Amino acid sequence: MRLFREQVIAGVGIAILLAFGLLMADEPEFSRCLENPLFKTSGHRPSMTTVNHVDWSADGKTLLVASRTFGSEAHRLSVHQLGGQGYVPSWSEILKDSLNHATLSPDGKSIVAATRSGELWWVDLETAAATELVTPKVRFRATAISRDGQWMAGSAIDGAIYLCNPRHSLAKALPHLINQPIYRLHFSNDGHRFLCVWSDGSIGVWDTDSGELLCEIEDDDHIPIAAAAFLSDGSGVICMAGEGILRIWDIASNTERWRGPAGAYGTSGIAAIDVTSNGTVAAWGDAMTRRIVVWDLEDQRVRYVIENPSMVMNLRFSPDGNSLAVAGLEHNVRVYDLRTGKETHRIDVQQIHETKVRS
Repeated sequence: MRLFREQVIAGVGIAILLAFGLLMADEPEFSRCLENPLFKTSGHRPSMTTVNHVDWSADGKTLLVASRTFGSEAHRLSVHQLGGQGYVPSWSEILKDSLNHATLSPDGKSIVAATRSGELWWVDLETAAATELVTPKVRFRATAISRDGQWMAGSAIDGAIYLCNPRHSLAKALPHLINQPIYRLHFSNDGHRFLCVWSDGSIGVWDTDSGELLCEIEDDDHIPIAAAAFLSDGSGVICMAGEGILRIWDIASNTERWRGPAGAYGTSGIAAIDVTSNGTVAAWGDAMTRRIVVWDLEDQRVRYVIENPSMVMNLRFSPDGNSLAVAGLEHNVRVYDLRTGKETHRIDVQQIHETKVRS
């Protein structure tokens, strides 16, 4: 049955698979970071840069951007501070190793970076100190940090999940359930639960403290789940399956609360979904149509649709729920005002990198 689901993904999830193989990292400042074993400088000029991931700090004033330059091995991370002139780059480095995923700590002072060679680094942006969280090396595919900064989760290419306390270098492996890559990890708002999205289209929800699997949400009618996020109170999961089927799942009863009609909210190219911290609004990006659907969770209806210029790879609400940062197959990060759906800020990561190379 799982084999059949994997075959389905090859068809209906092609945009998602495309998305995960394309990108990563860029940035400015902090010259001492060059001495860090994770980073190195680059002397060549980039070609086309695309963004694959964005992440906010808890106060919404700091934004992490991961990008990649095509035609080279360069993966870059950048950190941007919100000020009177918009988002100003405060730190930027080119990675020594190809990057799979990165997450910003809630205080905006550290990042966790998972490399393709099997390293999971906790990097202090102020001191450039780097700590490897898990040994021996594991090929990590996704990362997440709880909102209180106490826990970090990393998932390996073989489906293994590790929980780490980055401040105390404590790591524990959870029971290995499925030998499939995990493409997404998310913590609940209170940090007591986290979820993973396996490549076969199923979801696991875990208790952070005990490491217990609370429930497993499998596909329905052989339609794999592409993206998922917690509801604000952590009691349920909102997920988007192939063919644009929106589902809300209750964790305690392990049953479906609600389901929308097929195709009403997107196509089979959903790459990311997120929920505002107050739980009133959800948004997801359709990689195939380039549309972002903003959905009212209370009224269960579409508020409006944003026509994004590029395929949507990742999107995240700001902590106050007023802004939506979007990463796509272009060199810009676009920030939209949730109240109007209009673009308010744009971060050109390729220009940042070119400026750094010239300097």
